[in-house]
Amino acid sequence: MVNVGIPERLPAARKPLIAAASQGQVLRKVTLDGHSFAGLNLKKTQFIRSFLRRVDFSGADLSGGSFFKSILTEANLAGAILKGADLRGAFFRGANLGGADLTGALLHEVNLYGARFFINGQETVYDETTAPAIRDYLTKTFAVTF
Repeated sequence: MVNVGIPERLPAARKPLIAAASQGQVLRKVTLDGHSFAGLNLKKTQFIRSFLRRVDFSGADLSGGSFFKSILTEANLAGAILKGADLRGAFFRGANLGGADLTGALLHEVNLYGARFFINGQETVYDETTAPAIRDYLTKTFAVTF
């Protein structure tokens, strides 16, 4: 595992959590608001039933990890690598998934309403009218399963 370091701007109380996340641990029922994991190597890290509001995962490698039944309200996952990630039951309202690599991700019972995607050069927000097109795009492009 590559030592990714711990961002200095985090409060001392949160640094052990960030260190654990960077080592691919299972983190259950954690609550974070506004923290940054941007660009970090978080392969196989599992956030289980966690509340991750406005957390920045942009450009992070989260492949093989999990957000099982977690709430990622307004989270930034732009350009994140989520290959093979378990996203079952996750809630992504207002999250930015533009440019995220979702290859092989499990999306059973996921809530994507209000999530933003970057498709064919345009930002597209997931709602009742765009849901079929976005689901089709995700299935064909990333072989995800819903």
